[in-house]
Amino acid sequence: MAASLNVFVYGSLLADDVVRALLNRVPPSFPALLPDFHRFSIKDRVYPAIVPLPKHSVAGKVLMGITVPELEVLDTFEDVEYVRTTVQVTLLDSSDELEAEAYVWSNKHDPNLYGDWDFEEWKQKHMDDFLKMTIGFMEELERPESKPRVATYESFYHQDDVSSRAGSQVGQNFNARGIRSSVGFWLFTAFLVLECLFLWKLMKWNYFERFEKDLQSLE
Repeated sequence: MAASLNVFVYGSLLADDVVRALLNRVPPSFPALLPDFHRFSIKDRVYPAIVPLPKHSVAGKVLMGITVPELEVLDTFEDVEYVRTTVQVTLLDSSDELEAEAYVWSNKHDPNLYGDWDFEEWKQKHMDDFLKMTIGFMEELERPESKPRVATYESFYHQDDVSSRAGSQVGQNFNARGIRSSVGFWLFTAFLVLECLFLWKLMKWNYFERFEKDLQSLE
């Protein structure tokens, strides 16, 4: 194997912070296009997949000069879901063709692949959590019996979903208590109004009763 390789990236590795978390540096890179592939979203995943598809192309960038140890880290990070494949990409700055490694989704007929995947949308919605997961993955690698990346991902996002559901349940309970409190308040208010009306009528009745007695006494 060569002393260093070029790696075409198209998903979460487009983010410098994610690359830095994995490699402890951000290698030089150039924007590039991978022809005859398509970038799909994946059901229940926040990262994308690419599979061969004629007359389509994937925009990304090439990380230059990736060392063998760094490539091993990337292989471990991409895990069994991807197969590292040698591809030909076109550099957008010069239109030159360049050989690079790319991580291709291992099951090109996967029914969980759909639509397109948008990097800008991912940055806004998912990047912060994904970066936390990536840092956790690197910490996990230092342990004697580390979990694979897929397990780390599923564990991280499962906990996040549990927390979200718990927060939602708390909110629902709070809203329910708020509704009950509101209903109780209006019932109490209605009771006071009715009681005031009753007392008013009672006082009015007593007044007229005394008034009639006074008239009778005058007669």
